[in-house]
Amino acid sequence: MEKIIQNTYDSLLNLKSEILEYIDLDQENQSIQNLEAYLKLRSLDITKLQDELTNLGLSSLGRAQSCVLNSINQDIFILAKLLQKEYTQSKIDKEALNFDDARKIHLNNAKVFGKTEESFKTKVMVTLPSDAATSPNLIGDLIKSGASVLRINTAHDDANTWNAMAAIIKQENQKQNKDTKIYVDLAGPKNRTQKIEKLFTPFRIGSWRDPKKVQILSQSIPNALTSKGLKDNFGNRISTLVVSDELYNEALQADALTIDDFEREKTQTYTLFVEEGKLFIEVDKKITIFENSTVELTYDDGRESRMSRLYNFELLPQEIRLFKDDKIIIAQKNILGQADFEYQDVLYKGIISCSNKDIFPFVKIGDEIFIDDGKIGCKVIDSNELGLVCEVFLAKENGTVLKEEKGINFPSTDLQIDAITDEDKKNFESIVEFADIIGLSFVQ
Repeated sequence: MEKIIQNTYDSLLNLKSEILEYIDLDQENQSIQNLEAYLKLRSLDITKLQDELTNLGLSSLGRAQSCVLNSINQDIFILAKLLQKEYTQSKIDKEALNFDDARKIHLNNAKVFGKTEESFKTKVMVTLPSDAATSPNLIGDLIKSGASVLRINTAHDDANTWNAMAAIIKQENQKQNKDTKIYVDLAGPKNRTQKIEKLFTPFRIGSWRDPKKVQILSQSIPNALTSKGLKDNFGNRISTLVVSDELYNEALQADALTIDDFEREKTQTYTLFVEEGKLFIEVDKKITIFENSTVELTYDDGRESRMSRLYNFELLPQEIRLFKDDKIIIAQKNILGQADFEYQDVLYKGIISCSNKDIFPFVKIGDEIFIDDGKIGCKVIDSNELGLVCEVFLAKENGTVLKEEKGINFPSTDLQIDAITDEDKKNFESIVEFADIIGLSFVQ
């Protein structure tokens, strides 16, 4: 048993030595020293040591983040007594952040981040959507439900919108006697994927098991689209088909609408009906809508039918679905993203441009790049005139879709660019009067 205690004691001394080599001992701010100690602790694999500490009934350092060196020291002191050794505290030990100091920091924390609701163990931060500027009830409900911090992201909207949000927060705080803080994120240099080439994607409508309504729209209706449509809160999708004005006007008096089914080389006929002044067909048979699909009115009384092509197709970014080991180009030129991109006789799974051209001189072969909050991970394996050639090492088993306007992160690259842009400085003047906390998005 004594040998186990001795080994654990030695391991703790080695761990402490590694941490002390990492932190800046000339830094007088205890909080910063403790943060450095915590970062080093988390970078090490101490699983075996933690098991040994647990078996001895000591703290396994799982919750040492508030006072790292002090937590390690406590275990060292106890083991030294068990081994009948004398452990003399150094100046560093005495000045290390202890539990009482950490508790004071936690209490001061509330002054910045607001008080924690009794029903929550931790602070709750909520990012406000754009329509919060005109939705007092939304903000009021968030505050009432216990939000500690409400976040405003200056990457979206404008100064008028941010000020409107802040005004509502302050009104609701006063009304509810709360102290919900306002956190404002400055956007920083925008490393984002850019636009992807838009195409019409054929879509399927209808099901004999679960017939769906599909709305028929007239070509002259503003913003009318032939579209798969979005799902509502109940999971239902209302697709829309845009036809000529002439056919639409006659369809109001017709019995059925026939659509060419190219996949089955036949036609499908659907019943027309009007509901709350809108024209629909009940699609009880599946069919795929293509750009060359046509619709035709049919009548029970033998009247001559009228035909129309479809109009105003909704164009959506083409799908670039990435799998592990796929190769893509992250372009430094303004190129529309696209799937299956060929360059210099090499076929890549896709190409996408990065909004920030200043980063490219600093990225080197072997650097890792993460896209869309880490959903896609890739490594730089080469470069060409267009940009960086990357190989995907992280994606879902069934593929992850590369989307436009998503963040690109370079964690292993020393990006020597300013974290605060001219736009941030301008925005700072707009938010400084009401912000309790100001965050920077890209800090190294």
